[in-house]
Amino acid sequence: MHSRARSWHGRAVWIAALLAWGCDAPTGPVGPATHLAFTAGPKTQFSSVTFAQVVQVRAEDADGRVVTGFNGEVTVALSVHRGAATALRGTTTVTATDGMASFADLAIEGVDSRNVLIASTPALAPGRSDAFASQPVHLV
Repeated sequence: MHSRARSWHGRAVWIAALLAWGCDAPTGPVGPATHLAFTAGPKTQFSSVTFAQVVQVRAEDADGRVVTGFNGEVTVALSVHRGAATALRGTTTVTATDGMASFADLAIEGVDSRNVLIASTPALAPGRSDAFASQPVHLV
């Protein structure tokens, strides 16, 4: 749920709820980047097939707002747990533009029901995607 709360959709719902309750959404200048967050992460994938959705990560301030001045390198990796036999393929390091990093050619090799991507960059707290499954490809 925590990574979902950081997703754009989750944040929009949260802000709408605050406004409905009479609370104000964060205002004022955007602060310095403090962490990375997934705005678009993978859903269930087929093993060895490029993700259908581009994976997107953004640099956010402490209030969860995108820091458009961040243009550093962002790396994604697969969080490996005991018993996992999966690997991440594709371009795993890209340079963010205006606070956003997009990974367009990622794929998972192997089958697992608990894949999680970790986004990292020096000096910022890492971000975690929601868990997703990778399934074998069944040819007809």
